[in-house]
Amino acid sequence: MEPDSNIPNSPKPGDTFFVRMNNGIIHAAEILETRAVDGTDQQEYFVHYLNFDHRNDQWISENRLSGNASNEQMEITNEQLNDSTNSLTSRKRARLKRRLNDDSIDFSHESSLETVDQNARKDYKPSVKYIEKIWIGQYEIDCWYHSPFPDEYGKQRLLYICEHCMKYMRLKTTYCRHLAECPLRRAPGTEIYRDSKIG
Repeated sequence: MEPDSNIPNSPKPGDTFFVRMNNGIIHAAEILETRAVDGTDQQEYFVHYLNFDHRNDQWISENRLSGNASNEQMEITNEQLNDSTNSLTSRKRARLKRRLNDDSIDFSHESSLETVDQNARKDYKPSVKYIEKIWIGQYEIDCWYHSPFPDEYGKQRLLYICEHCMKYMRLKTTYCRHLAECPLRRAPGTEIYRDSKIG
């Protein structure tokens, strides 16, 4: 997909665009953060897909942006999502009422709970997920959420973790050198069970 001509020269945090998600669907998303791509003059954007869980937030390249989302277009998108969400929740609500069939449960407080939920969403400040993957032992693992590492480690795309002592490192060379020198050969803690077939 080629960048859209509607994209301004430098999208900034707070701007809303239509973005092609990993599954190919185009959806409205808000830019939360920007960063330079290593060794190039290009930018990457950390986006939050509107009306989606924050674990779906991700770093994307500029070629996945497909133009500014106008308020009218966003309202249509939000209405479609809200309609499907409301019908789903009303079905769940009806099923729950049928299952419980208990007079002691009062569903009249539902509107006040929705207000509390909306206020909590307004106060929520999303965390930017800088660490995309961790390398521990022989495994490379995708990160779902923000990881609160110190700043010098927290802005890495890939973080290396020793599987024996749990020390974390930024560089692969440091990681390899540490593995050769690490005095521990098993995970920290007291061993409470051993099976000769399992290590």
